[in-house]
Amino acid sequence: MPGLVVVALLIDALPEGLSNCTSTALAGNNCSPSLLIFLSLDLGAFFMLFAIYVFGTWILGPNFTPTDPGPDPISKAELYYLYGIQAFSVGFFVYAMWA
Repeated sequence: MPGLVVVALLIDALPEGLSNCTSTALAGNNCSPSLLIFLSLDLGAFFMLFAIYVFGTWILGPNFTPTDPGPDPISKAELYYLYGIQAFSVGFFVYAMWA
């Protein structure tokens, strides 16, 4: 019943008035979440499916080709700067997940 736990956590985090439920009442099936909860879930699912459709048709279509980088060379300083940004990003992600 992981889905029930997620719904209970979401209901407890709602502002007052959006639901007449608490996590303990939800376990006893004594309440129902507000219609606003279900509408926002449907809207989020719609946008997620639309994004998957758009990116899927782009990636699987004929226009998904690499861009020509052009004749401009990248200096060593710029290259090391970009490597530093990449390393910092990965390090920050690990820190954010750990903290």
